[in-house]
Amino acid sequence: MALALVGPAGLVVGGDISTAMLDAAKTRFADSRFRPVATDGQALPFADSSFDSVICQLGLMFFPGPTRGLQEFRRVLKPHRRVAVCVISTPERAPM
Repeated sequence: MALALVGPAGLVVGGDISTAMLDAAKTRFADSRFRPVATDGQALPFADSSFDSVICQLGLMFFPGPTRGLQEFRRVLKPHRRVAVCVISTPERAPM
């Protein structure tokens, strides 16, 4: 969905610690506006205030330090921008 929203000059950065996940994403999103980056969400390799938004779908719950991840999300966001996080609400609802 993000690719449809950024327009022709936009960029979507997909970050994951798993290179296998990034390889799958590259196959699924074969678009020059998608840039996969192998990174730890608790130590993002981006400058402060460099993103318009951060979306974390079903990842934060696997971070050893989720609070650190949220701090990193906030750090890389431009002022007055937003983070969206989706997690599984309870262990019983987890598909794995």
